[in-house]
Amino acid sequence: GVDKLLTGTVQRAGGQVHFQVALEDVVHGRPIWADSYDKQLTAENLFAIQGEVARQVANALSVQLSEATVKELSRPPTTNLAALDLYHHAELLWSSRGSDNDTLCVRVLEHAVALDSTYVQAWSLLAQARSWLLRSGLAYDTMPAWHAVERTTALAPGSLEAHLASGYYRYYGQADYPRALADLQEADKELPNSSEIINAMGLLYRRLGRWQDAIAAFDRATSLDRRSVEAWTNLALTEQLAGSVANAGTAYGQALAVAPTNPIAVMGQLALLLDVMGDTAAALDLYHRTRQVLPSFVAAGADVLIADLH
Repeated sequence: GVDKLLTGTVQRAGGQVHFQVALEDVVHGRPIWADSYDKQLTAENLFAIQGEVARQVANALSVQLSEATVKELSRPPTTNLAALDLYHHAELLWSSRGSDNDTLCVRVLEHAVALDSTYVQAWSLLAQARSWLLRSGLAYDTMPAWHAVERTTALAPGSLEAHLASGYYRYYGQADYPRALADLQEADKELPNSSEIINAMGLLYRRLGRWQDAIAAFDRATSLDRRSVEAWTNLALTEQLAGSVANAGTAYGQALAVAPTNPIAVMGQLALLLDVMGDTAAALDLYHRTRQVLPSFVAAGADVLIADLH
């Protein structure tokens, strides 16, 4: 469903950085705009280029960006390049939370804020990551997470980052679902195209028993990020719990199309086929197609589901 595609490359060499950026009309197969930038490698220059690219793309698409928006895009969140690198590394670890990387994510962010104690985004993500450790049972003292929330709020009161820090802390650290949802709804206003925020809102709606709101949120999340296995599986499970078995099967199918051996998607689909739809032939087919490539502990769980078929 994409009409326009922005692509680019970044090359770093010593103290220099080279950007090559292009905007293409993918419907008609023609270029719209392209440019390249060569700058000294500093945080200020990186974000100045970001603001300039945003302005040029907006002009090419006949979209009016306010000066305030361009200024915000051009403002570096930190002037410390090492802290910036650490933050982006932590973002990747955060996106795969629920793995052995959870404590590493926290350590990386702690290093980032040690390098720049005013780095708002890093403090916010640190609050979220420390809160997740509480949710996962890997930490029990709530004070480190709360300290990161307070620091974020002190540096940027009422900001997107403050709402995210507070929202995830209330969700994961306090199980205060109504207030967590209120925070994330405010964050959604600031960043309305974030599938992660919308997915988290869906989980909170589900916690609060607001099934249709949860389904609508997961639908919105999957429309924004068609490759999000988490959003597809959350949609599938919610549809299943709400009694919409056919819709659940469709959503699990989408998750499997994106990641055919994703453990959560496979196990969810197997459970649905066996326990609800009674389609043992399809369950066996899925099982045999994924058995050899799934992690052993997941395969063992699938063995339990499949055992009565042998």
